[in-house]
Amino acid sequence: MKKLSIFFMILTVFATVLFCTAASAAGGFTAANVTMSEQNAPDGSIYFGGGAPSYRIRMQNTDYTAYDIDMTYTVSDNGGNTIMTSRSERFTLNAKTNTSKTVNVQGEYGNGIYKVTVSLKGSFGTIEKTDTFSVVSENSALSDFIGLSTHFGKAGREQIDESDGILTGGGFGWVRDEIYWNEVETGTGFSVPHFAEEYVDVLTQNGIKILLTLGLTHPSYDGGNFPSSERAVAAYAEYCGFIAEYFNGKIDTFEIFNEPDLYYNSDGSEVTGGQYAKLLKAAYEAIKEAQPGATVIAGALTEMIGSEQFLKDMLSAGAGDYMDALSFHPYANTSRYIDEWTINTNRNILQNIQIAERALDAAGLNDLPIWLTEFGSTSNNENGYGYTEEQQAVNLVRASVLARTNTRVKRTFIYNFKEKGASETEREDNFGIVEYSGMKAKPAFLALSNMNKLIGAAEFERFETDPQIAARTLSTAGFEGGGGEKIFVLWANTANAENNKTAELKIEYDKEDNEQAEIKDGVIHSYRSGAVSVYDIYGNEINAAGGVVTVGEEPVYIVCGKSSINISENNNKLTVSGRCAHADESVTILVRKENEPGLGIAFVDQTRSDETGKFSFVFDIDDDDIYNIYVYNGAVKLGDYFGSGNYEFEIDYTVNGKELTDISQVKAGDTVKMKVTAKTPNAMYENLTAIAAAYKTNGELISVGMARPLWDDVGAVFTASVKIQDTEDLNTLKFMLWNEDMQPEFDAAVLEKGEDKK
Repeated sequence: MKKLSIFFMILTVFATVLFCTAASAAGGFTAANVTMSEQNAPDGSIYFGGGAPSYRIRMQNTDYTAYDIDMTYTVSDNGGNTIMTSRSERFTLNAKTNTSKTVNVQGEYGNGIYKVTVSLKGSFGTIEKTDTFSVVSENSALSDFIGLSTHFGKAGREQIDESDGILTGGGFGWVRDEIYWNEVETGTGFSVPHFAEEYVDVLTQNGIKILLTLGLTHPSYDGGNFPSSERAVAAYAEYCGFIAEYFNGKIDTFEIFNEPDLYYNSDGSEVTGGQYAKLLKAAYEAIKEAQPGATVIAGALTEMIGSEQFLKDMLSAGAGDYMDALSFHPYANTSRYIDEWTINTNRNILQNIQIAERALDAAGLNDLPIWLTEFGSTSNNENGYGYTEEQQAVNLVRASVLARTNTRVKRTFIYNFKEKGASETEREDNFGIVEYSGMKAKPAFLALSNMNKLIGAAEFERFETDPQIAARTLSTAGFEGGGGEKIFVLWANTANAENNKTAELKIEYDKEDNEQAEIKDGVIHSYRSGAVSVYDIYGNEINAAGGVVTVGEEPVYIVCGKSSINISENNNKLTVSGRCAHADESVTILVRKENEPGLGIAFVDQTRSDETGKFSFVFDIDDDDIYNIYVYNGAVKLGDYFGSGNYEFEIDYTVNGKELTDISQVKAGDTVKMKVTAKTPNAMYENLTAIAAAYKTNGELISVGMARPLWDDVGAVFTASVKIQDTEDLNTLKFMLWNEDMQPEFDAAVLEKGEDKK
């Protein structure tokens, strides 16, 4: 019996050391005598693109008694599901000795966060050590749209040497940070702190751009309040000019102050839009004199629900003449997702943008770009106004995608990169997307990294909501990638949901190879010759069983790829080659002779694209024949409904009624049958065709047979046969199972000469 199992695994996750003792330890051997350390750990224990850690478990026995120890380890995912369990390793820890053991949890992990638990059991009880790691989509390029708010400008808050690899691996092309006025202008003049110069150098060397916020107040001016006096405004402008000149060639984008609408003057009055416009004018002129090509961002206001009037006032005072873009911060921790229309609509991110647009347009600034220089969601849930870590990921992705749907918005900065503290309940501590301790990735980091990979360089096309799909409001943002592929980001809004929390969409392939891929009326229409891949929020590929995609509150990415097919002929050998949208795509080919009676099959085969997405088939042709060539190149990834654990799937090879274990048993004139039984009834099997094929060593097709399913009391039975007239160069038998679109349901089962059937 040849058993086929098809299963999905994806990316990875990382490590943190926690200590716990499950049972009281005897004698002097306790949890304090055991340490767990990750070997050659990357920053944050974040494995970009795959990988897993190896740990060193060190034990110190201070007793005069030896201990027999059973050591095991488990790996569980972020939901607490065990995905790997080791066998027990037994050893003796002699008295008054030290020893160490290596725990290697290498394997194929999907993108996610994983916990490793090492257990030591003996007469002393049970000692457990735990750590975490993550597997994350790796970015080969940096997004020019999404940045992160960092705090490298606060001495000791964040360390650039443990952060740069995380930022670039996650595909974040911008950071927003500070070099503070009161640290630049000291009693001895103007200078830049060493740590600030260091972080600027490291970021720019890694290709990460910096939005430098210039501020804030200075104790020597206006009593440390907002700089509104002539003297304070002049001093602030001088500081801005100095920074622009000092970092010319490294930083060319500057933001004037931060959230001035929240500040007060020295007399206790609120800062006005007119006062900010005065400060902006002075700073703008100083920066442009020092660096004429610089970009000056103005505003840095709070969400429009509270700052709309301030914006109007500063524009009325002439601020529009002294800015290259407007910025504001559309926060909204509402306990619902920011885009759900019926909840606090004046805090909806698109509504915020529209309020700002109306104010700009009224001031004649119709073409002025908008930058969202702070937006975040805290992962604490104090008083019901926060999110779980998973909800934080959902909110940030949905908000970031929505920001891209307004082409006037040029940049968005997530607040913030690293948590400010370790408290699980303090609101301000939990905005970060990596943890305070150890820089471990939170779900939001995984989700944003994957978003950068899939749509970071794509061009936005359209956005729409469809309330007719399963009585849900489905949000869809469409993008086009550099290779012409269409990328759809979808999610179902849950604000008004009762029982139905998801929407289902069907994938259909256009019967003709047109130039359009779209989602309409609950149907995903894809390019006929392209690949459709479905990914979850973290970048794990989702099986679209039966061509149906289920969409919930977590964004789902649907990539409709385009691919080209090339045909060339040389010495009566035809080569059909091309490129899929991705590596490791399933590719099938069926070639028929146009005027041949019966099946008329000249060639049939199944393979996978290589690491660059390329594939190729070569077969013999006759000069006088006409061939119809059909190629399926990854229109949907391999189905999962066989061998996923829900179905048992086995293949029998027989020749003349006897079990075939090796091709050498086949003689000229024999018929080889390949039989598959799917042991779970499923109506979808009716649309499948079994294909048996025999090939020579050079890949030439010898014989082929096809069959539709039969049914018994167990399930669907597929039996396809091939007649072997000549065994002289018989080398390979293949069994394939395709649907009506030539989509294979599993990798081809292959039996080659000299290989025993497994």
